[in-house]
Amino acid sequence: MITNQSACVGGLLRTAMVLVCVFMLTILAVGCDDDNSAESKLEEAKIAIDDGNYSKAVAILEGMTGKEALDALSSAYAGQVGVDTFKILIDAGDDDSGGSTGSIDLIGKIIGTSDDGSLTCETVLLKSSLIDQAVTALIASVGGSTALDENGQAKLGIYGLTDFLLVTGEVLCFNYSSGDAQFTVTLTEAGISALDSDFTGITVTPEQLDRMSRDMGYVKQGALALGTNNDLAEELDAILLDIDSDGDGVVGEAEYVSFLNGLGA
Repeated sequence: MITNQSACVGGLLRTAMVLVCVFMLTILAVGCDDDNSAESKLEEAKIAIDDGNYSKAVAILEGMTGKEALDALSSAYAGQVGVDTFKILIDAGDDDSGGSTGSIDLIGKIIGTSDDGSLTCETVLLKSSLIDQAVTALIASVGGSTALDENGQAKLGIYGLTDFLLVTGEVLCFNYSSGDAQFTVTLTEAGISALDSDFTGITVTPEQLDRMSRDMGYVKQGALALGTNNDLAEELDAILLDIDSDGDGVVGEAEYVSFLNGLGA
């Protein structure tokens, strides 16, 4: 005979089991929604990058983790600087100049913000920060090392050259702008050489030289990853030779000044 007490206990057990099942299903559903949401956000960010809407992509990707998301975030930051690595690879391959020129114009022409390719000192600092964030995100995508795949190393090489030019912009702004944030520089061979006929005696800080040395390490890594018989690799190798003339991996002040003076030759 089933007593009222037994029936009550049985009812409570059934209710508890139902509640546990509902709770577990809710957790699973939330987990699935989170996964789908992350994937959806990443896809939305990639579409934004393809459309050139880099600010939107950065807003979506900031705070996300994982190799794919961080790699995309890196591309979004670089895009805000004006750097599209895929386009640069294509443009380098389309160069019909008849050989490697080692011209910094490869990057300098695309990071300018005016019709003449110039940018203000204020913009130099902003873009310098953005490319630094692009480098940081790219390296973070592989756990904080530079053990990237070939595509990643090529990307890092392009970022390194971009950062080198923006550090050069910082150097030129400090030495020639008289503190005017709206003073403009053009980070091409012609633009830099037009600023002065002799850069001997300019101020370059040890920190700037260290950063340029690091950048040239990235450029070398990128050139090696691209391999032989590659137009962009030849460009990067030629630029390396112009900047780090003794090939020791360190950009010294005398080497750097010689590089600047050689742009007008």
